[in-house]
Amino acid sequence: MRSLISLWVAASALVLSPGGVLGGGGKMELPPATVRYIVQGVYEVRKSGSPAGREDFIRTHMSNNTVVYESVFDVIESKDVTVSGNNKLEVEEDSGFPMSYYTSRRVHTSDGETVREVSVQMYANVAVVSERQGDDEKRQIVELPTGCLFVEGNISHHLTAVLERYDREAGGKQTFRAFDPLGVGTTDVSVELMGDTTFVQPKGPSVGASPSGEMAHYRYFAGASHAADVFADRDTSIIRFINAPASETEYVLLSIEKRMAEGPSQK
Repeated sequence: MRSLISLWVAASALVLSPGGVLGGGGKMELPPATVRYIVQGVYEVRKSGSPAGREDFIRTHMSNNTVVYESVFDVIESKDVTVSGNNKLEVEEDSGFPMSYYTSRRVHTSDGETVREVSVQMYANVAVVSERQGDDEKRQIVELPTGCLFVEGNISHHLTAVLERYDREAGGKQTFRAFDPLGVGTTDVSVELMGDTTFVQPKGPSVGASPSGEMAHYRYFAGASHAADVFADRDTSIIRFINAPASETEYVLLSIEKRMAEGPSQK
């Protein structure tokens, strides 16, 4: 994760697109996109109450109406299985429309390691999905419904992107069409605001300031199934989410920091 943060810090001081509005050759160019601010933090993954891994994330808000969600994770799924990897999702900030996605996932078992890479590039409502696993490569073209979200399993920032589409004034249960880049299929995901609650971060080892206070409690559904209970602050930063009870898996935010492009951070 340190390398990811270092790369972001270097990028925050630079312009992503060189040149001005009018290039030297007379060709029209887009205005440069710069970093407005980032939000970064760390989740601890717990299974049956015991530490089982972590997810480090960075959310970068750009000046060109783009938000980039990135994370790296390492989770013990069972006694002999560990899953690790990284992913990057780029969306339009005002609409939440996904623009591109990449994930690399490694599954470590007693028999060895398998690596799967998936990338998605959006063209209007058409997704071009490229996948590599070992020596096998394949590409699919999938037509998606307008306004379709990208949601991959338990990646925290994907749930954050869903919450940012939720209309708290309307309330109730709200349903969105979602695309799973790994499953290469679409489904309905729903969010229902259950009310506000007070969350107190349990004491214990932490990598930073542990947030506590008033949280909104959402119930998250994948299809008709209750998939998770999600607790988020007023900025829709997820403080804690608990998978459906049978999995006994919980993600708890250990630290979070908002950093402007220039100036002091806000914790």
